[in-house]
Amino acid sequence: MKNKFIIPQFKEVLFKISKGTINPKTHFYQIDAHIHGECEIYINVSGDVSFYVNGNTYPMSRGDVFIARPGDIHHCVYRSNSTHRNYWVLFDYENNKKLFDEFWDTPFENVVRPDTQSKERILKICDDLAEKDIGESERFFKFFEMLFIIKNSKSVKCADRSIVPEIVFDMLDYINANLNQKITVCQIAQNHYLSISSVARYFEKYTGLTPLEYIKKQKLRKSAELLRGGHSVSGAGEAVGYTDNSYFIELFKKEFGVTPLCYKNKFRTGV
Repeated sequence: MKNKFIIPQFKEVLFKISKGTINPKTHFYQIDAHIHGECEIYINVSGDVSFYVNGNTYPMSRGDVFIARPGDIHHCVYRSNSTHRNYWVLFDYENNKKLFDEFWDTPFENVVRPDTQSKERILKICDDLAEKDIGESERFFKFFEMLFIIKNSKSVKCADRSIVPEIVFDMLDYINANLNQKITVCQIAQNHYLSISSVARYFEKYTGLTPLEYIKKQKLRKSAELLRGGHSVSGAGEAVGYTDNSYFIELFKKEFGVTPLCYKNKFRTGV
């Protein structure tokens, strides 16, 4: 039994939490597919919604938790016009990578489903963090209590594939298997015996992106993953089919707000 341990130095981290009551007509912020460099945690309070992430769609019920890792392509999917209530948390874990590693490296799907008691506890924590005037130390402990509950909750390993036609998954799998090459909409259409207009319609309906936008985001998501794993900037770009390094840097900076080198250094040093 270990009775001695070292607590890593904790650096300042940007943390945001908000409570939303929205519907398809009022949900203007990031309803379309998007990616970012921070960790996003979404907790469903009520509403007939699912979450799409990296080609899978997960129905959400009260207390279910959706986690978007850096680079995950995701967005909310409304299954009806009913009002949707949720908590939304965004934080940059990279400045405290050593502290978050145990949580981050735990194998889990993008959605976890805590037991009933844990769900209500998470909702209570979110309510306190979002609405109550509490001290910084209490916020700190409540935030990590929430992460601990999520870490020890049951993963939802099976997405609801009935919501999205199988042909869409086939096209997404094709793209993911060929990220190191130039992929055109014409190639996707020919490989799946569809017209170019049908491919565009499927992508815009089920991913919120055009086919080319989806391909670009997947390539950049993969390149970010490679950079975090230690690849060079040119190596990460070439691995996802960008032979023009300047063009790759331009696309990456536009998507993530920093150059690939800054992104890599920030992740590896925690600065």
